[in-house]
Amino acid sequence: MQNNFMDIEMLEDRLRYWQAQLRLQDWQIEMKFDRGFNLAPNVADISLLEESRVARIRMMEANDFDPSSIAPYDMEQTMVHELLHIHFFPLTRTLGKSIPEEQAIEAISWALIALDRKADEIENHYMKRLYPEACYLLEPYKGVVVNESAADD
Repeated sequence: MQNNFMDIEMLEDRLRYWQAQLRLQDWQIEMKFDRGFNLAPNVADISLLEESRVARIRMMEANDFDPSSIAPYDMEQTMVHELLHIHFFPLTRTLGKSIPEEQAIEAISWALIALDRKADEIENHYMKRLYPEACYLLEPYKGVVVNESAADD
């Protein structure tokens, strides 16, 4: 695994995608970067108001990540991890933080990211086979999320 850093615009595009995938469209979720020392020892956190369906995710800026860390900093996976806390919160709100919950959310978030990226690989493979003459057009946009609602205008 390797680090996966994104700017705020790309992260917000992925936030909208994952809100839909995780059925969280009825939540107002704000994403912002913060300094690592404000989040230590974590790379991200989420604050939420369940009754208002409002949440704020704070993520560590890429330049604060320690490259000697044993675990990679994949911003998209970290965001999915924080989003999953929204679903788990009603089950664990009275218990507070728990190691088993964190381990479950971590495993689920990595699995979702792996499946999503594998699906992209498969789609790109078949697109290249179906439209080999257009492959050069796809390369500059590799990893870029297109706002589909804007494309319909």
